[in-house]
This record gives sequence, structure tokens and C-alpha cells, in this order.
Amino acid sequence: MGNSCSVQKAQDKNAAMWYAEEDGPGVEYGVHHHPWLGRIVDDGHPLNEEFDFKTFELNMDGQQEAFGDIWQANYDDDHKKIFADNFEGEAIRAAMRAEHTALYTPSGGHVGALSCFRSKQGILDNSADFLKLIYYGRRDGRRRVFTYALMDDGWYFSETGAAMLADVLSKHAVHANGRPAVRFSGTMRIVQHPTTKEYALVPDNDSGTYRPNQDQLEALKKCINMNFPKLKVMPLSCLHHQPEETKMWLGPNENKKDEDCVYPGKWVWANDDDEYEEE
Repeated sequence: MGNSCSVQKAQDKNAAMWYAEEDGPGVEYGVHHHPWLGRIVDDGHPLNEEFDFKTFELNMDGQQEAFGDIWQANYDDDHKKIFADNFEGEAIRAAMRAEHTALYTPSGGHVGALSCFRSKQGILDNSADFLKLIYYGRRDGRRRVFTYALMDDGWYFSETGAAMLADVLSKHAVHANGRPAVRFSGTMRIVQHPTTKEYALVPDNDSGTYRPNQDQLEALKKCINMNFPKLKVMPLSCLHHQPEETKMWLGPNENKKDEDCVYPGKWVWANDDDEYEEE
């Protein structure tokens, strides 16, 4: 317990050094805990010890200003059936809407077997609050990856990748409540500069469902910074090679050939998971 508290204090100190001041409009948030889903997701996987599956929703501003009338709905052949105007499409979307409701309904609302155990709401006054809300992108001593969908009514996301059920639950169309278009979607992670200790959010357009146009990554960055002006945002396009200078940042293990991989992605980061566990 003492070790955990000391690590938390160190992270808070690093975040406060960069982001402690009020630097935005104040963002309403909700975080929903699903502990029994965590037990299923765990499935004995060493990266999922005591996994309490969480979904996050942030009531963001600025989507219209950042994106204008542009939406993302570039389906490939495998995903077109989800949004088809027929019985199969409607059935798929109905199941997704039910799952979204279960994952994002505040405590007290019970929606079938997936009803959430408890929820927490509040206001994020600055970027440090945002980083603390998602535990600086870590869980069980490891840096993690999240799947997200940005809509006009909110930014919805959860951790993804370490086990099959976690990945199924965090599909973009479920976060988007089965809607046919999003402002943006992909994966994201928190990385940290090894020397300055500055944190950065790295979102990408890795969404097989909506296939967001890489040209709108700057609009995504603009929208995020309208809500968290001081947060460093480094968007990446899956269609481009990762800039070499970003690979020195500390981030999650996304090497699909490594048994300690937390998400089989394409991005390369320096990693301090072992060092973190020993602190």
C-alpha cells in the first residue's frame, strides 16, 4: 500500500508540474465501474490482475467548431453490414445500443446482466485532473491503451487489448452507441517524456469500423485542446510511419511479438513497466 501511494504521489507531482492550473472550461465526466466484467476479462491473464473494467465519458465542448460538418463513416466491406438498412443491420445496432447503455448507465440503473456496479461523476478543472482520472494511462503497473469514440454528446472510451472480451466490449461502434458516424475514433495512450516527465496524449485513427480520415487528426487535437488547453496532444496516423523522435517517449508495450504486449498495435515506445513495478 505504501509503495502504491508513493508512486501515486510521484505521478501527481509530475502532472502538477505541467498541468496543475485551471486551463479549460471545466469538463463534466462520468466513470463507470464493472467489477464482474473485470473478473471475466481477467481469464487468468497476467496483465489483468484484479481488473475492474471501467468506461469513461467526458462531456466535451468544441466538436462543431473543430470539425464543422465533417463526420467519419468510411466503412470497409466487413463493417458495412453493421449500418445496413435491413433487419441484420438493425439487429446488430440494437445489440450495440443495449451494450452501450449497460456500460454507460450510472449506478442505480440496471440494464440486464451487464449493469454497472458503481459510477462517479465530477468536473475536470485541468489536464492534471484528466490524467489522474485515467490513472496516467496505467493499470497494474503497466502503461495501457484505450479505445475511444468522439461524438457531439461526449467522448467515450475504455481500456482495450489485453484480453478478448475487453477488446469486444471496447469496439468503437459500441462506444458510439451504434451510430453510423462519429467525429473521430481510434486508440489512444498516455506517454511520458523520459527526461522532462511531461505527459502527452497520443490518439490515432486506428478504427476498422469508421476508418477516420487522417486529415482530421488536427481537428481532433483542436477539440481536445479546447477542453484541456495545456495538454500536449501528439496525434498519429496509421497510414504514416511513426516519427522517430516520438519513440523515445515512455509508453505502453504494443509489440505484438512480445508476450508482455498490452495491445497489438503499430506504435513503438520506450517502456519502463518493470522499473515502475519495482518503485
